[in-house]
Amino acid sequence: MNRKPKLPLIPGFVVHKPKENYHLPQCWSHIGNTRILVEKKHADNNWILNDGKILCFKAYFRQNLVGSSGSAQFQIRKVKILFYMEDGTIQVVEPRTDNSGIPQGCIVKRQRIPCSSSTQNQCLSMLDLNVQKEVEIFDRIYIITDCDGFTRSYLNRAGIEVPHAIETPKDPIHLTREEMQESRPVAGPSKVEKKENKLEKFLRFDNLCLKFDAYWDDRDSPLGDIHDLIVYYYLSDDTIQINEIFKQGRPTTLYKRLKLPKRTDDVLMLDQKSNATVLNVLGRDFMNARCITDKLDIGKPNIDFYTDADLKIGEKINVFGRSVILTDCDKFTRDYYQQKYGIEEFIPIARPKETRWKQPYIEKVMPPYNGWGTFEDSESSCYSIQLKVPQRDMKKFLELDKCNLRFKAQMISNIDENSDREFVITYYLSDDTISVFEIGKRNACQSRDFLKRSRFYLPNQNVYTSQRPLAYTPQMFYIGANVNLKGFEYHLTDADEFTLNFMESHSSEFPMANISSILSKIKEAITPNYKEFIGKYLNVAETTSKPDSLNICYDTTALALRDLLDNRISEHEIVTFLRYFSAKKVSNKSQILDRTTIQSLVQMALTTNLWDDLESIKEFMYDVAPDHHNGFMPPSKIRTIIRGCRIPIKGVMIDDMFSVLNKDSDGNIDVNDFLYFIDNKKCKAPPVQPINVYNENDKKSFNSSYRRELVDWAAFIAALGLETELKQETE
Repeated sequence: MNRKPKLPLIPGFVVHKPKENYHLPQCWSHIGNTRILVEKKHADNNWILNDGKILCFKAYFRQNLVGSSGSAQFQIRKVKILFYMEDGTIQVVEPRTDNSGIPQGCIVKRQRIPCSSSTQNQCLSMLDLNVQKEVEIFDRIYIITDCDGFTRSYLNRAGIEVPHAIETPKDPIHLTREEMQESRPVAGPSKVEKKENKLEKFLRFDNLCLKFDAYWDDRDSPLGDIHDLIVYYYLSDDTIQINEIFKQGRPTTLYKRLKLPKRTDDVLMLDQKSNATVLNVLGRDFMNARCITDKLDIGKPNIDFYTDADLKIGEKINVFGRSVILTDCDKFTRDYYQQKYGIEEFIPIARPKETRWKQPYIEKVMPPYNGWGTFEDSESSCYSIQLKVPQRDMKKFLELDKCNLRFKAQMISNIDENSDREFVITYYLSDDTISVFEIGKRNACQSRDFLKRSRFYLPNQNVYTSQRPLAYTPQMFYIGANVNLKGFEYHLTDADEFTLNFMESHSSEFPMANISSILSKIKEAITPNYKEFIGKYLNVAETTSKPDSLNICYDTTALALRDLLDNRISEHEIVTFLRYFSAKKVSNKSQILDRTTIQSLVQMALTTNLWDDLESIKEFMYDVAPDHHNGFMPPSKIRTIIRGCRIPIKGVMIDDMFSVLNKDSDGNIDVNDFLYFIDNKKCKAPPVQPINVYNENDKKSFNSSYRRELVDWAAFIAALGLETELKQETE
């Protein structure tokens, strides 16, 4: 065979054939009877746009019953016609019905259905499916009765009018079965005992129990007494638990949760043999074996246990030889017996008060503290032999977690360098601990933890005793107070905004922030010389645009209060007074910003995050609240729509936007106004300077803004109420 020599495939020996055809790939398509040229990418775009979109129609067809001996000659079968928009395929599915007697499920697999009346190989399309239409699929006629909400809205947007739903005719086979079921005689009681459904009973009565107060009289035995008990009857599994209550300490379990037999003779002891039938034993040895018993319980003793019908006030129950008498029950137990057994009277029984023997109370004396560890650890080691970690107050921790009082302080020292040092003292309300942080200064020291977080005790105490020493409380920290922590004395000079607000909101616990006590103290001191005091300081008052307002600066007001009360008023009380009667009324952002500014900020946030999907909001709005056709919707539903569509608007801006939108008398928001508000194409708002509406005032900073504000003396004089009293005395 002759071989044709070829050049090796190495660089320099390969000859590339030049390209001759540069046209774009095209394909032919048919629309109606016209043949047109369509690019391939249009078909791909159609698939991408309609991916996952399914039109669902409810329909039925009539099936004739050939050779039927009954009265019904046909049968009505309900189906669902699914039209897949991505490729134009159709699927017919029949929902399954219990005891139908016919195979149900998928009737027509997903495929393109050819039109029966067309001879040009055309298939059924979206235009052929609509409510109140008849569709022929493979020589079977389906009558469409209804469609789902998405299909109806999609066809309406496409310009196709969807008629109202029609009623599906009733199936004669189904009607015949219902008549036979009604005419069937009711069966009598079965001779075979019905097995109790434990799962149904558990699901019905889970976490429900009957509670009885009871006592056990054990005075006949040596050193016996009357024991107070609580009997719990659990309705889910008919078990009983009995707890004993002591005057001091936690209750103990007298009888753990088990079924309580009425007779102790029926209970087998450890050395007695059982007559139960064992079918098999699985396991290698006797200790780890598992016995399979007979399900028919042949030979098993019949033990009678206590039920809810046996428990009532005044009844005695036998708890393995102990006679327990029920004296009272709670409200749920009374409602249960009244509803189930019709019992109306529940008369409590008095418990005997006489006791034959009384145990002497021995007071426990704690040993003195030796200096190792903390006082809590030393106390916990004395309560039990097994050492346990001291338990913290979880309720207090959950309520006051992250509630910290922060004060600015200066060190009191004879050394000049230490007197200029500034600190931040933090009091943690969740566990009553304190930490001290030093604020660094340039060319002096760095910021650092001066004292670690721990519990600090009051100075000048003998800690090596059996009594726990007194610790600092939050009421001891206020502006102007002096505290001694580990030998270092501090003077509190300021507090942050959160601390002042927290103390003023809990004024009953913090007397230095109680404006009522401060006003009563001022009123008591100012009453003898009221006219002289007011006339002395009204000369420096600054009048404002309001005719009834008189404003005086912070320093003058503080000086007036010190002259009036001298050492009987603290610096924190002065700060509370000035903050309460401040002339500057801080309003909300929604009141400061107008509608145009808020709309500009909202549209700026949407543009910054590249959000532009207004149509999805309208569809989602219809899915969430399809019954709101009046144009108004509750704010909670609109907030859900904003989160569901992932609109880049946060909580503060949402509240500001809701405050300026149009509302009805019930507080519902106008949907059209909301869509107009966020549409940055048709209703674009004028641009504004960016404002960080999410950044609230720094509540942890010591800005002391209240020292630069004016005090409204007109409100102060009105709060005292002495003007009215003087007028009444004059008259």
